[in-house]
Amino acid sequence: MKYLVSIFEWKEERKMESSLNLKKGDLVVVDLTFGKHLGIIVSPLEEKDCGGNCDDCFQKEGSIVRKATGIEKEKSEAEEEKKLQLLKDCRALVKKYKLPMKLVGVDLAVDGGGIIFGFTAEERVDFRLLVRELAAKFQKSVRLQQIGSRDEARMKGGIGPCGRMLCCLSRNIAIQSISTEMARLQQISHRGNERLSGCCNRLMCCLSFEQATYEKMREKLPNVGDRVKTPHGEGMIEGLKILSEEVGVRLNSNPKEIVWTKVKDIRKI
Repeated sequence: MKYLVSIFEWKEERKMESSLNLKKGDLVVVDLTFGKHLGIIVSPLEEKDCGGNCDDCFQKEGSIVRKATGIEKEKSEAEEEKKLQLLKDCRALVKKYKLPMKLVGVDLAVDGGGIIFGFTAEERVDFRLLVRELAAKFQKSVRLQQIGSRDEARMKGGIGPCGRMLCCLSRNIAIQSISTEMARLQQISHRGNERLSGCCNRLMCCLSFEQATYEKMREKLPNVGDRVKTPHGEGMIEGLKILSEEVGVRLNSNPKEIVWTKVKDIRKI
């Protein structure tokens, strides 16, 4: 059975397999190759939940070992104060080495064998000296894991400009890679990054919701530069309106004006 599992304080989601019969909300122990950590079952997964291929949506690293015990759950809850101190110590060293990074959380291995710090950064960070000093200070294996600003937004939660819960918090949406090409095709790139960006300062996830529809509608339209005949005369296409299925034509008889015409009313020359 495949499951979507949330791990670490920053709620990183991974697809894992297990022979256990688990349900949403179950606390489990997962083996991440670099240590065993606690995770929470977000939901069972079927191929249809990922658009037909789960591997395209989630990482496969790690496996579910077993359900967590009551003692492990209590221990995890009791370690909150310890985690705050670990973050405080790590932030002091980040400041010491003047590293351009922001810590967002820390996670401890269930067997006490290792520590993972999650952080965000705008660029690649050389934190080798930091890891070396942390390992010496805590006498444990230390790992730093960079997460994206989308993951940080998911961790903190919030309301989008539409007034609804952030898309990345929804369990019914597989978060995809969002590109400026989506905004260009949907003819809203002129609005600028500020209006197209979400709380994470990245392009809003909702740009992907209608992408397939726009791509299908665009296939029906001619290309800019095509010469066509319209009810108003002959000319060259200089603009498109995808949703209304119209083209802007600069007529040979009046080059200073663009006339908008329905696609069904034109014919290529």
